[in-house]
Amino acid sequence: MTSLVRILLASSGEGAHRIERTVHRAAEAFGRRTSLVLVPDGAVVTVGAGRDRVTTVTVRAVPEVFRLDQVVALKPLLADVCAGRLPVARARERLRDIEEQPAPYPWWWKLTGIVLFALGFAPLMQPTWYEIGSTAVLAVLAAALAVAADRSPRLALLLPLVAATTVSVVTLEVFARDGAHGGPVLLMLPALFFFVPGDYRAPRRPNWAPGS
Repeated sequence: MTSLVRILLASSGEGAHRIERTVHRAAEAFGRRTSLVLVPDGAVVTVGAGRDRVTTVTVRAVPEVFRLDQVVALKPLLADVCAGRLPVARARERLRDIEEQPAPYPWWWKLTGIVLFALGFAPLMQPTWYEIGSTAVLAVLAAALAVAADRSPRLALLLPLVAATTVSVVTLEVFARDGAHGGPVLLMLPALFFFVPGDYRAPRRPNWAPGS
């Protein structure tokens, strides 16, 4: 139940109103009863197997933009669980496989996607070729850091801060020396849109602890 609640919270960027119903149905399929208290970045889950067997855990997960391949894999799993077609061990195994499955695209696709994402916002800040050109350079820096963070857990923990600092310094030292091209904030913002909450996919961390 903790793994299920965690992945449902992480994929609830458009609303968490279905989580409680889904968890209740899954628990009933396994002969359990549940009670949930949802907060913006987590949930308190109580699972009972009888009058005297009750377990309470705290699950932490931040809603994010979930990978579509994982969303597609999660829906049939939930259907099988709620229909009672899977034992607990097999359901846990399939859920773990969904969480750990690698991205279906190479690293350079991610880098290209982040750059194109930033370039799409650049004309909204300032409709000038200078804005687009500076965004291209700054977005490559931000994207390179994002790709590197996939291979470095320490960098992943500080990625938004490191990316914002790097982009800010380069903007101030290279692109914002002449005020005729606009203020530094307008120049640096498009390259940092990827790290806006809801767009940036935060690194996974252990996020539950038993309670009483």
